[in-house]
Amino acid sequence: MLRLPSVIAHEFHHNIRFSYFDWDHGNITVGDYLVIEGLAESFAKELFGEELMGPWVTSFDEEDLAYSLEVIREALNIKGFAEVSSYMFGDAIAKSQDYQPAGLSPFAGYAVGYHLVQAFMHNNQVSIAEAALMDTSDIINNCGLFRMDNYS
Repeated sequence: MLRLPSVIAHEFHHNIRFSYFDWDHGNITVGDYLVIEGLAESFAKELFGEELMGPWVTSFDEEDLAYSLEVIREALNIKGFAEVSSYMFGDAIAKSQDYQPAGLSPFAGYAVGYHLVQAFMHNNQVSIAEAALMDTSDIINNCGLFRMDNYS
């Protein structure tokens, strides 16, 4: 199946998000990046359905997702593009870019971000259009996937 429309929708959503929230490579957190990518993939799903979603989300099994959620939960406030990239892209890409590996499968952050946003939208009865304009902290603190007091 040709996924091009879904990929274009995903990338287009970044333009929507960044017209409301600044993108700062030096201050981006793991939490910010999870939400950015989770919203983009959720937007693509809304427009084109699950069958055209990217393999970075659909190829994750439940065990790997559960493990990735636990690893990433401890890293939500880590800042800086190089540091964050290890969590988003996984160890193979981290090593190839001379980043510190985080013990994660390829594109773990994309899968976690997608499930985080989907859980938030479901648990709070929020549409993708509404979620796109919400703060990262509101989405993470109300997604129900992380056992924590408060993400800031």
